[in-house]
Amino acid sequence: MCGIAGFFTKNNLPADEGMLSRMTNALILRGPDGAGFFTQECFALGHRRLAVMDPAGGAQPLFNEDRSVVMVHNGELYNFPELRKELECKGHVFCTNSDSECIVHLYEEYGPAFPEKLMGMFAIALIDLKKRKLYLATDRAGKKPIFYFDTPSHFCFASSIKGLAASGIMPDELNLQGIWDYFSLLYIPAPDTLYRQVRKLPPASIMTFSPDAEYPDVRIYWKPDFSQKTALPYQESTQKLRELVTDAVRRRLISDVPLGVFLSGGLDSAIIAAVAAKIPSSEPLQCFTIGFGSKRYDETRLACAHAKFLKGIAVRAVEHHVRQVVPGDFPVLEQLCAEYGQPLADASILPTYMLSRFAREKVTVCLSGDGADELFAGYERYLAMNLLAKLDRIPDSLRHFLAGITGRLFSAQKGERTFGARINRLLNASLQDPVNRYFSIINKFPEYLKSGIAGDAFLDMRPEGTIRLLKEWKRSSVSANPGEKCMEIDFKSYLCNDILVKADTASMTASLEVRSPFLDQRIVEFASSLPMEYKLQDKMRKRILCDAFRDILPPGVISMKKRGFGVPVAEWLRGPWKEEMTGRLLDGLCVNKLSLFHKKKVETLIQEHFFRKKDHAYPLYAMLVLELTLESIQDM
Repeated sequence: MCGIAGFFTKNNLPADEGMLSRMTNALILRGPDGAGFFTQECFALGHRRLAVMDPAGGAQPLFNEDRSVVMVHNGELYNFPELRKELECKGHVFCTNSDSECIVHLYEEYGPAFPEKLMGMFAIALIDLKKRKLYLATDRAGKKPIFYFDTPSHFCFASSIKGLAASGIMPDELNLQGIWDYFSLLYIPAPDTLYRQVRKLPPASIMTFSPDAEYPDVRIYWKPDFSQKTALPYQESTQKLRELVTDAVRRRLISDVPLGVFLSGGLDSAIIAAVAAKIPSSEPLQCFTIGFGSKRYDETRLACAHAKFLKGIAVRAVEHHVRQVVPGDFPVLEQLCAEYGQPLADASILPTYMLSRFAREKVTVCLSGDGADELFAGYERYLAMNLLAKLDRIPDSLRHFLAGITGRLFSAQKGERTFGARINRLLNASLQDPVNRYFSIINKFPEYLKSGIAGDAFLDMRPEGTIRLLKEWKRSSVSANPGEKCMEIDFKSYLCNDILVKADTASMTASLEVRSPFLDQRIVEFASSLPMEYKLQDKMRKRILCDAFRDILPPGVISMKKRGFGVPVAEWLRGPWKEEMTGRLLDGLCVNKLSLFHKKKVETLIQEHFFRKKDHAYPLYAMLVLELTLESIQDM
């Protein structure tokens, strides 16, 4: 795992080595083990290395045999043994034992189609010096990021906006529509970013650009197909899924440095840990768990029970490491906002970072359970969408009547994660059409509230409602099942723009590599082909995943209610964070310099939240993260 940066000039001037050094060094937490640089004529590539494969000889940039192709790579390739064997049979000569070196030789064989041959997570920048072309490529799920901007003098890219900003020439005009969307989704959906002229390369993309071209060419080389369903019977499908997950875990256990597994109290991490424990090794399986004060959010007891069970079925030694932490450390939030460089209001990034930092004390690589919820119907909203589709048979007048009664019975003022709040969202969604109801379930910052606090900066641009994105995503989805259609949308939006960004930012800030077996290409394609009833049956979510691993899972984990990696943000904003939040929001950039918010309206939100008149945790936290992000970029 690493950080990459680079650029080319458009005015025939030689690449500025000082600018390349600044951009690359801004990524030092992503790669603390060394730096590599390449400049030739107008081209520049930089690399910060977290040494995982071939620590002694795998420094980058890497070249082909005649040094006409040069490349930097952030990520890991899990099929590199097969690729290397194939390429050596074709006459290619390798200089290192690094997985990354396969890339330059694959390009020689397959040209711009080379990403289609890769199995793994990657962000790649490759220059063909003879053709004077730059290629940027991202992995299929979007685990590894590439941000870029294009000006009349330069085309620049980096693993983070922080790296781009270090160039000193990044256009910094804010993307007001992106901010508007962020408040609803709690992330800015790619290719948009916080800045109007800065873009994020979408998942499964290959970009081709050169100093001689007017515009970059971007091609999507892969996407999961939910339209073609397997005829494989259920029992055979469970066996195939188990084989795929086992192989995906086995491939991700290959490492030249210490490796471990995240272990929470949930199903997904329990499966990954159990499969890893069943794969023979002379090295102990290192499992990591964090706990914190609030019993409502703490999973230490469950994780310890899982670890005890794991030791009983393992074919290798298992070591379980547990630490109590304080996730509400405000300086940590500031650091994470600065590292990502654009707002992400998923508060679980805080415990994810704490867990990553804890694991990094003993290992360099960890496996996680990310992706299982989106692939196997783990979220409550998929069940809700199917249920609401059935409720459409009830007359509108009766649904409005029932919603009015139950809305008064169940108040959401005690917290957005409470039973009452979920009931309210479900009932409000029942009154909407399919697209709007999904939006009403996921939207944490209602349009009327956004409009109420919007400052003068929004007066001229009249931002479009975020619902347009949901309509666009729905048009491109193919599943007929309402719940599965939302799974498609989540895979192309929520997973890559929130979950994987959170994991990448938190782990890279701790200089830890995180691997996600469930996002193996073969598992994603197989899960997409499964009928919805294989994944969601009645109220049972992740049905096939549970049945495929039932014999190696701790008792009770299958029937246990999903909890998530939550933190009590609402209480922090009333307690230890209140002073910082109030000062930052009322006296900060967003109110006083950029006119993004009306000060009096923000003050009202703070007071209503503090005195428990309403729960504004999501809007206030989203605004706070935006403020901290903008402050961090301005301070560079």
